[in-house]
Amino acid sequence: MNSGLPILFNTARGYTVEYRKRFLYSRYDPQKHPVATASSAKILPETLVLCISPLLGYGLDLLLDKLPEKSVILGLEADEELMKFSVSHIQPSILQNPRFRYIRTSSANLVLQEAAKLSQAPFRRCLRIDMSGGSALHADVYDSTVSVLDNWISCYWKNRITLIKLGRNYTRNVFRNTPLLCNSLKLPYGSVNRPVMVLGAGPSAENALPFIREYREKLYLLAVDTALPLLLDHSLKPDAIVILESQLWIEHSFIGATCSGIPVFADMTARKGAFSVLSGPVYLFFTEFADTRFTRRFLETPFAPARLPAMGSVGIAALLLARKIAADSVPVIASGLDFSWGKAFSHARGTSPVRDIFCASTRLFPVSSACPSVKPGKIGRTGMRNTPIETDPALSGYAELSVQFARAGYFSECYVLGQTGLDIGIPCLNADKFRALIDAHAPETFPVSKTDTAQTEQFSQAIACFLENELSGLLELRGILTGETPDLGRRKEQCIRDLAESMDYLYMHFPDGHRGFSGEQAFLKRVRIEIDVFVKTIRNALTDLQSVTL
Repeated sequence: MNSGLPILFNTARGYTVEYRKRFLYSRYDPQKHPVATASSAKILPETLVLCISPLLGYGLDLLLDKLPEKSVILGLEADEELMKFSVSHIQPSILQNPRFRYIRTSSANLVLQEAAKLSQAPFRRCLRIDMSGGSALHADVYDSTVSVLDNWISCYWKNRITLIKLGRNYTRNVFRNTPLLCNSLKLPYGSVNRPVMVLGAGPSAENALPFIREYREKLYLLAVDTALPLLLDHSLKPDAIVILESQLWIEHSFIGATCSGIPVFADMTARKGAFSVLSGPVYLFFTEFADTRFTRRFLETPFAPARLPAMGSVGIAALLLARKIAADSVPVIASGLDFSWGKAFSHARGTSPVRDIFCASTRLFPVSSACPSVKPGKIGRTGMRNTPIETDPALSGYAELSVQFARAGYFSECYVLGQTGLDIGIPCLNADKFRALIDAHAPETFPVSKTDTAQTEQFSQAIACFLENELSGLLELRGILTGETPDLGRRKEQCIRDLAESMDYLYMHFPDGHRGFSGEQAFLKRVRIEIDVFVKTIRNALTDLQSVTL
């Protein structure tokens, strides 16, 4: 046998291929297995069919014939010699089919990039089909590729569910918070010259309280929103708070802190009513919750705040912000970022989520019924100290995201104190190492930024122009949809499409919003309802802008 280039062998029932001392099809009936595999494959709509090592293309015509709506076949070959051989033997009609794409690479990330470019995306699932024995030659490559594609699709639909639930709220909060950009302070990159302590709301936060009290004067304490009640109960006032939450319930975390003057790092999508009661300095930033024409338009404005990568978890956001505001050689120490629970709650006792559970408990629904550990969907894992812990897909997903950020270099000089939860990608410190690290850095005063009056006036004019343009577009679209605007004739449909697509926040959160704008009457009726919601929001924002600039 030849162990070099792939060789074609003729059998009584078709051709087989010999490569690297093995036959990649049966020597007796080469087409039997790939044809049977293709015939038995059940392909649902919106499926990415990943055909591993198609080689001679047996069964591809059957797959293309049965391919349902918005599905596509992505052929993948990791071996360069097999790829050259394959493209010269697969039927040209298959290679030229618009619903078939054939690539050669051993990089799962490159496969992901190609899959994202396909016009049929987004997909609901990935179906792997091994078309020849070539799939065994680079098994690790193909396994990792399928894993990456599955994670990509899963992540997309998790984000879609979040947008369906909160997308409208995100955009409304952006409009509500835009007037605050007049007096908002810029993120103080690299200005903190003492160790930064990031306190999450996980169970391990309780263990960090004695250390924080002992070294309070030497630390810059940055807490997540839900951890504020825990700190106040122990007479500890943080130097700043991080808030991402856009919903009403987060306001419970700020009870008792009215007019406390605590500085806030807030996302543009965060609920304004929560952090405004603190009456302290506000540092706004923007995480792109969706790639839309509106978000791109907002980021191009002169008043747009600093842009940070989407993190999902306020704990990860606090860790990233801490690394950005701390000087290069200054360490960042985190606690309470467990993303799991032990015997009871997923949050520390005294945090607002646990307080809400106790307040809502009754005789029929006791506290124990609200514990995450007794709910379905839990996952058993091993913690950083080899202790058994429980988590769920959402929490473990945040931990995996933190690991990805750490591998990308976002968390240099970051440590975790006494971590008992999931691995978040940064090294762990014990009590002695923690004390040594703190003692090695002398405390310095954190500089307080001041608002630039000239910038406030410049920004107020730009913000007013931005809001008025959005309001004008909404009113114009409403006039066309309601018939108040004179008949535009043949231009009507195009005008509606242009206006709606430019203000895609009107339908971004629809269950079918990922498909883009639709001219169907049912879709337009839903858009018409959304217009009134945003018209009111923007008018209130313009009123707030006037009060801010007075």
